[in-house]
Amino acid sequence: MTKFLSVLGTVGEIANWCGVARTAPYGWTRRQYIGSTTMAKLVEFSKLKRLDLDMNDFFVRREPYVRPPEKKYKPARKGRKRNDRG
Repeated sequence: MTKFLSVLGTVGEIANWCGVARTAPYGWTRRQYIGSTTMAKLVEFSKLKRLDLDMNDFFVRREPYVRPPEKKYKPARKGRKRNDRG
């Protein structure tokens, strides 16, 4: 992500082209996520600058996150407590 944005130009230049705040590209790198409309603008921006970029060089496909199964807890014991001698 960082490599892709650095090839395109400065953070201010990229943010200005996409119509977002100057600090937005830092959030993209922190979250490792760019929305599809913003990505389309960045691709258009790279073509405008005559950069012949292959997106596969910059992005790696990751497996989707799978939530681990929830633990099943046993219900509390009924009847006499362990230390109850009566």
